[in-house]
Amino acid sequence: MSNLKLPEKVTDKILDIADEHAGKIIDNIADKPTEALGTNIAAAINLVFSPIRYLGKKADIRHMHKLSIYEKELAEKEKSIPEDKRIEPDFQVISTTLENSKFCITNDDLRRMFVNLIGSAINSDTADMVHPAFAEMIKQMSSIDAQILKSFSVNDIQPIMEINQLFKPLNFYSTAYTNLFLIEKDSVQSLDKASVAITNLNRIGLINIDYTKTLFGEPIYEDLVKVADNMTHNFGASNFKYVKGIASLTPMGRKFIKICLSD
Repeated sequence: MSNLKLPEKVTDKILDIADEHAGKIIDNIADKPTEALGTNIAAAINLVFSPIRYLGKKADIRHMHKLSIYEKELAEKEKSIPEDKRIEPDFQVISTTLENSKFCITNDDLRRMFVNLIGSAINSDTADMVHPAFAEMIKQMSSIDAQILKSFSVNDIQPIMEINQLFKPLNFYSTAYTNLFLIEKDSVQSLDKASVAITNLNRIGLINIDYTKTLFGEPIYEDLVKVADNMTHNFGASNFKYVKGIASLTPMGRKFIKICLSD
């Protein structure tokens, strides 16, 4: 199929129309924060997101649409809090949180975590549990990170495994694959993403990884062993050993789940 090339005048007209509508969208979002939101949140949204209106023709319409969803979700979250529990949040905390969320709102999983975080900050029952580091942690996460972390709300200690390869001339083992973790049973295609996610969650302090401890009972590791066998079968079983370990929530991780993954 040949590529369709529009006449230059037609292309320019499309860009002009898109720019005109982008300007309207930006004006509605940046200049008029959701009226249902509390004063500090509305002011902070205007402060953090209003520069987008100057992007003009280069404005990302999808980003604008997600920002309108973000405002709506924040308003709904605020409305869901009983009035006697609703407090005006610290402007610095809200501004910092919104700043960190600025380039994450097109990711639905991350945006929802920011909504939950702000919702917790305006609820007197949970405001004291909100840590300033949470917003930066969300910013450094992916959807898979969030998916895996949420699984720890059900089981706060989960099996993990490392594959070590034998170098015969020197007779020592070196790590060939670390943090082998299954998001779902038989989810082989996502192994690398899961490994990176577990490593990142450990890096930002939400989970601990410990290869000196194991969960009781060999069957718990059966699925991981099967996956490891598939990964190493072409190289000979005698060349590898599997080191079993655990991944567990840190105290910060427990608090993070309660605040940011509450829905």
